[in-house]
Amino acid sequence: PINPSDINTIEGKYPLSPSLPGVPGHEGVAEVTSVGPNVEGLKVGDRVVPLAPCSGTWRTHATFPAASLHRVRSDIPLEAAATLCINPPTALAMLERFVQLAPGDTVVQNGATSAVGRCVIQLAAAMGLRTINLMRPRD
Repeated sequence: PINPSDINTIEGKYPLSPSLPGVPGHEGVAEVTSVGPNVEGLKVGDRVVPLAPCSGTWRTHATFPAASLHRVRSDIPLEAAATLCINPPTALAMLERFVQLAPGDTVVQNGATSAVGRCVIQLAAAMGLRTINLMRPRD
């Protein structure tokens, strides 16, 4: 999937920018096709996600330091794995950093059908929170 943050980066509207010339893309999932002789914890065939933003994920091949990647289980759907490092942490930050919430509290959100919005719903349920979820038209 293409995250709106990728489009915003290309348009110069996102707070982070890749070094130029560069390849756009903040998040994604990849399959390890080779590893260096001193790499531990990763092997050929592993699925990985980049930990840093502006990793240039809009490409078919790249070389990354092993420490900049996180291995993900193969049973996680590709769409979920590809957005693992941005959308769930954003949703969690929204639920934890702005106001003290307690089980039974209600959270109201707009844009509930977005990837972050769906994460808010799932995390809120796990935290014992109720949600009221508003959807925007896609016109």
